[in-house]
Amino acid sequence: MKRVAAGIIAVSAFSITGTFAVTDLPTVHVVGYATDGMTISCSTPGCTSAANEEALAQHVKYLAMHDTAPEEPVAATRAGFCQKLRAQKPANCSLGSPPSVPGYDINWQPNGCGTGGVSNWFADFVLERISSNSYSGNLNAPYPGVSFLESCNAHDRCWGVGGSKSDCDMTFAQSMTNSCSGLGSSSAVNTCNGFAGIYHGAVATTNFGASAYANSSANYTCAAWAYDMNLNGCQN
Repeated sequence: MKRVAAGIIAVSAFSITGTFAVTDLPTVHVVGYATDGMTISCSTPGCTSAANEEALAQHVKYLAMHDTAPEEPVAATRAGFCQKLRAQKPANCSLGSPPSVPGYDINWQPNGCGTGGVSNWFADFVLERISSNSYSGNLNAPYPGVSFLESCNAHDRCWGVGGSKSDCDMTFAQSMTNSCSGLGSSSAVNTCNGFAGIYHGAVATTNFGASAYANSSANYTCAAWAYDMNLNGCQN
């Protein structure tokens, strides 16, 4: 019983012991210490899990060599922790050049309402369906006097940080209709809402939208893993 209890203590000791944050970068938790005397820090649950697994492995190793449980939690080895974290590498993820995603790259920028690069599918979808003479000719502000730019940028960020697709898409739709609500006439509001419906349909109902979301989520997972690897000196 003593050994089992000590094992539980060792694992729980690798829970959060401190927190530090940098503007526009993820919150990082100090989850334990390595035998080199330096901290092990994580921004993701997967990293914390790797730290706990290594802490438990070292605790079990200690018990195999001693008759009594350690008085203090056994430190993890840096190599063991890095090995376990390295095993979590996402598919097609580059440690040396992870993708730029919000929260992990302070230089990340949204691209507005689907213009540029891989987001051209959005522009193509929208332009194929806009037939109204009310279209301004500007994807970021399709109805004169109303801008969807902030709604689109917020949606980019929501997908970019791995948010729930349905929640991101619903918030996107609501944000655009809120922008339309200030127009002076019901006819104008209805036309503006029509544009909002097309924009929402592009991200919420198409295969292009599903593929783009999956790509965004994969990029975020890769960037988060690479960040924790580099943060803990696990590059090699």
